[in-house]
Amino acid sequence: MENIFGEEFVKENRKNIELIINGEKEELIEKYKLVKGINKIGIIIKEKIKSLKGMFKECKPLKNIEELKYLDVSAIKDFSFMFCGCSSLSDIKSLQNWNVSNGNNFEGMFSECSSLSDIKSLQNWNVSNGNNFSSMFNECSS
Repeated sequence: MENIFGEEFVKENRKNIELIINGEKEELIEKYKLVKGINKIGIIIKEKIKSLKGMFKECKPLKNIEELKYLDVSAIKDFSFMFCGCSSLSDIKSLQNWNVSNGNNFEGMFSECSSLSDIKSLQNWNVSNGNNFSSMFNECSS
């Protein structure tokens, strides 16, 4: 069992998220049994939510977030600690077309993502409404 989602995120969004892991619908819980190296995680937001705070917090094996390119985040205001502690995450190109223009809190979003080395895909993000960027890339040693 791997810890994929942050505990706080699961508590707040259990009914608002439809989750598909490796082609199977799953109930949103914190820990899942993953297949080594071939996991595809699909997320559908059923009802409008305003926060993705701590969504994948401390998911150390999270590496492939390709499916997130389809996630509509246009109504999200809080992205804080979303990928915090995802030490295997190295490729975030799938986030390049996200509409984060309503986001105001990006605190610690990629904090402790020690494998993250290229953030060019975020260069076109409109973060003009953002007011908290503290520790956004804290301890990103690569």
